[in-house]
Amino acid sequence: MVKELIDYTLDYFYKDYYNTESLDYLKNDYHSIENIIHDIQQENVYILCYSNKIIGTGTIENNYIKRLFVLKDFQKKGYGTYIMNFLEQTILKNGYNEIILDALVISKDFFTKIGYLTINEKVWVVKSGKDFKYFEMKKIK
Repeated sequence: MVKELIDYTLDYFYKDYYNTESLDYLKNDYHSIENIIHDIQQENVYILCYSNKIIGTGTIENNYIKRLFVLKDFQKKGYGTYIMNFLEQTILKNGYNEIILDALVISKDFFTKIGYLTINEKVWVVKSGKDFKYFEMKKIK
């Protein structure tokens, strides 16, 4: 279910911002089922349910938030902020005071709004040589 939520969200929201190859990389490599299973086995994946339905997910690795997705119908209702607060608190409890994440183009404003600063603009080049832009962001608690 987590994988389906991620793929659906990427297809729905990001198709106008990233080329097909970039989206394929995000879905099939970076957010592959193998990577998600690995993160679950490491107990780094958290899910948010509403009426027995997964509506959001977040993943951490040390002080890095590497996956935050909320279903379309539940966006702009505070669920993303709720998940982020939980992930941040978990990272702080683990002894870190700096939180890092990579934001795609359309999620950058959300992260800025909740206190993250852009520290780097990056470009990822996929196999064909096409690239996509994203932002390394940081928050110090």
